[in-house]
Amino acid sequence: MDYSNDYSNWEKFWQSHDAGNEPKTFIDNWSNLSWQVGLEFWREVFDRKAHGKTILECGAGEGRTSLYLAGFGYQPTLIDNSQASLDLAQKHFSNHGLSAKYSLADVQSMPFPDNHFDVIYSGGLLHHFDQPLIPLTEMYRVLKPGGILAATIIPRKFSCQTIGDGQRFIANVCYKTFKGEFKHLIKNSRKNWPFYVNRLSLKEYIDLWQDLHLTVEFAGGFCPFPSFALPPTWQRQYTKFLKNHLENWKQFNLSQTRWAELWGVGYNIYGRK
Repeated sequence: MDYSNDYSNWEKFWQSHDAGNEPKTFIDNWSNLSWQVGLEFWREVFDRKAHGKTILECGAGEGRTSLYLAGFGYQPTLIDNSQASLDLAQKHFSNHGLSAKYSLADVQSMPFPDNHFDVIYSGGLLHHFDQPLIPLTEMYRVLKPGGILAATIIPRKFSCQTIGDGQRFIANVCYKTFKGEFKHLIKNSRKNWPFYVNRLSLKEYIDLWQDLHLTVEFAGGFCPFPSFALPPTWQRQYTKFLKNHLENWKQFNLSQTRWAELWGVGYNIYGRK
């Protein structure tokens, strides 16, 4: 099953986001720290590898990656199948005095000419397809020769976050029990992600890049630290720990080792057309 085109699910998801909640560029918890490390990773890659500044973000959501890159002179186009997500992204760009182009469309059939963008990036998109070669083929079509096709992928697999999810489940059970919320206690305490997520391995994604005759220049796991559900005081201590090990985190993301592939939350991969 493939929920990537389930418009109603994604529209509800993005409508539930607070339009006034700006994407943060400062580090104050695991989520923002994870974003910061990821954004810096990709900017360094594109600065070194891309031949130009036009970038297409596929499945852009609220446009955090494009917003960040626009601040460094990139010219982003955001495509998503949810109007609510694009509206949210446009508000963020407007609030920061930055500009972008927006397209409400399916990444499996994009309204762009061939060989159009210097960089194509998707973050948190491809694992929602049971046949990711279909959107990848379309991304390849609109990518310029010599351009970079890059993705952050979080498939359904064992990782350090498996431990984090276990801790979150126990914390939720304890919290709901304390509040006397016993109805559907176990079900409501589990991680209930409403969208399909595939189980493709890093090797399988590398094969997809190579099937398109892309030269894979990097493929590895990322993020060695899980997200936990912690009380505010403990969360601050955990964030302090993460900041103290920021360089270890970055080196892990660059390592391309088997350990990083297995233990990391997901995969980063890019190749050249």
